[in-house]
Amino acid sequence: MAAGFFAAAVRCTDRIPLKCLWRSLTGVPCPGCGSTRAVAALLHGRVAEAVWFNPAAVLLCLYAAAVGAALWVDSIAKTSIANRLLHFGIPRPALIAAVAAMLCNWVWNILKYN
Repeated sequence: MAAGFFAAAVRCTDRIPLKCLWRSLTGVPCPGCGSTRAVAALLHGRVAEAVWFNPAAVLLCLYAAAVGAALWVDSIAKTSIANRLLHFGIPRPALIAAVAAMLCNWVWNILKYN
């Protein structure tokens, strides 16, 4: 069943006519602009293109894939790897770094699209 969803996602991603509401209202791209195209490029195996569209989306996809793989391993081996990936305490320096990375991603989008 998962393979069917994956195949449908790969087939349909080139025809997604989504518009960014933030960019439509302000003229400035949001930090998430390009995420849909980045995921579509990843599903088609075009990693460099995905990073160009939105580097943060690529990192989030990698994290989601790691959590999915951990859930699969947990279901077979009866471990708690996914629990550790999903419920971790975020140290203050890591939180500051994540906010800085998101701001850098937003600047990247603004420079790229303007």
